[in-house]
Amino acid sequence: MLCCIADVEVWCRYRGLKLNANKSEVLWLGTRQHIAKLNPADVDPVLSTETLSASSNEHNLGMTFDKNLTFNVHARACFRACFYRIRQVRRFLDELVIHVYITLCLDYCNALFASSTVAVRQRLQRVQNSSARLICSQPANGAMPFL
Repeated sequence: MLCCIADVEVWCRYRGLKLNANKSEVLWLGTRQHIAKLNPADVDPVLSTETLSASSNEHNLGMTFDKNLTFNVHARACFRACFYRIRQVRRFLDELVIHVYITLCLDYCNALFASSTVAVRQRLQRVQNSSARLICSQPANGAMPFL
């Protein structure tokens, strides 16, 4: 891995670019056991002049990847964003617009959730259930509204 990072730095330097270690991070992916086996000297790789810092999660293309690929961080962010939208705009927007926003948020890169934990999928299911209750004008406890 260190050879790969060194090659990227050489490639950048050859093209008149600089790999800025202050703006670059390394994300080690693997199980907890594999990450624990990493050599502490290799966790933060050293470029020719600076050290890259390892992070526990990275945001790329609208998804937040954590080092164990559990997607807990992304599910929490999606959960917060969806409930914020439900609370803030439900008085002003049509239910269809809210449904479209929630569906887009949940469906974006949803294939990555196939290997996620049950807790992550349940959190996302709660968002979908809440938006469905909002659209159908159902109260949170599931009881029928008074007519």
